[in-house]
Amino acid sequence: MTSPPGEKVENELGIIWPTHITRRLDSDFKRRLIKALTKPVAPKEYYRLFETVTIRTPLIKLRQDYNETKLYPVEEMDNSYLDYYPDLADQIMKSGHRNGLALMRGFLFWLQNNVHEDQFKPWVDDSKEQEVICLVD
Repeated sequence: MTSPPGEKVENELGIIWPTHITRRLDSDFKRRLIKALTKPVAPKEYYRLFETVTIRTPLIKLRQDYNETKLYPVEEMDNSYLDYYPDLADQIMKSGHRNGLALMRGFLFWLQNNVHEDQFKPWVDDSKEQEVICLVD
């Protein structure tokens, strides 16, 4: 079953994820991602994950003196995850709770597993970048 581009897939638990994930080749990363996306929803999970991706902590700088390295906080605040990934922030802000929850679950799963060879950013539909358009002379 193929879904139109941009459409969402909904499982029996009501969790929604983009169809471009389903269209990807089967891989360990994809299987584990879908398993993470289909977990039952915990009470207040959306708000907990939203806090995780938007929190801004004090910036820590590194100072090296002779043979010693010291970490020290400064007055500035560091960026949140959504500051670093504005495309994800835009998608979360424009989506409802279920879609936003899936986006944040996918993002945090990717953060924890992005060293794997078969990883991909779950919120980015890169299949559009791989489309081949034939030009006729």
